[in-house]
Amino acid sequence: MADQLYKDLPADSALGDVRALIPDIEQLGDPLDPTAEDSYIFDDDTLNRYLRINSGSVKRAAADACEALGTSEMLILKKLITEDLSTDGATLAREYGAKAQRLRARATQEEDDEAGDGTGFFRIGYSRRPVPFDAERIARGGFFF
Repeated sequence: MADQLYKDLPADSALGDVRALIPDIEQLGDPLDPTAEDSYIFDDDTLNRYLRINSGSVKRAAADACEALGTSEMLILKKLITEDLSTDGATLAREYGAKAQRLRARATQEEDDEAGDGTGFFRIGYSRRPVPFDAERIARGGFFF
């Protein structure tokens, strides 16, 4: 099954959102095989799997994809230096890892914001009405109100 084109995905598509965050929105050719069909870095099935693993969280799925890219770059490129070319897979891996951390932090912040007031605690409510203070009752083991 061929991957859906990014431009053809609905605006509210989780798959499209993950592609945008990686970014992996343009199909590229293989320079070693010009006859090969253009493709994305990640196929739709892999990104959908990341979404499923992360319970539909777009940012967490994109973070997993970034970590996979970083690991791949580190393993493939390592550190190579020739007369006219140098690569540093470890640096790329660190950058992808840092991006994954930022995406996860944003996902956590959004989850906290949805759950309450952004601090990770639920806001139960409060009253602006002053609470009467009765020192004698407190001294006898009573409650504040």
